[in-house]
Amino acid sequence: MRSFETILALLVASTALSVVARRLRMPVPIVMVLGGLAVALIPRHRIVEIDPDLAFTMFVPPILFGSALSTSTRYLKANLRVVLSLAVGLILATTLAVAPEEQMAKRMKAKVTSVAASHVVMPSKPHEVAAVVLEAANA
Repeated sequence: MRSFETILALLVASTALSVVARRLRMPVPIVMVLGGLAVALIPRHRIVEIDPDLAFTMFVPPILFGSALSTSTRYLKANLRVVLSLAVGLILATTLAVAPEEQMAKRMKAKVTSVAASHVVMPSKPHEVAAVVLEAANA
């Protein structure tokens, strides 16, 4: 529940900073960075920690939805070849970069290499990485 409260406080703060930025006629990202800097400089302030899965679930869908609504279909159709080549190409490049390392890890029966490769494409959870590294060290 602590993560939810933290995220809610951050959303309220970012909304307030956005309103302030518009009233001052300043770029919103600059005001957001200044607000984050002000929070970071508060002495005795606890570190803000958010569960990566919760943050991913809460922030990515609205960003994608907003981008989908503001995307020009005419521009998308005009650049369909480039968009598809980047989408398919980057998936293939990631697969080609990770797959050989995964195969080598299976042959060596080493989980550390496998974990390193998998974290190229997904966010890491420190406690899982530490558990795998300790397990590999004890083996």
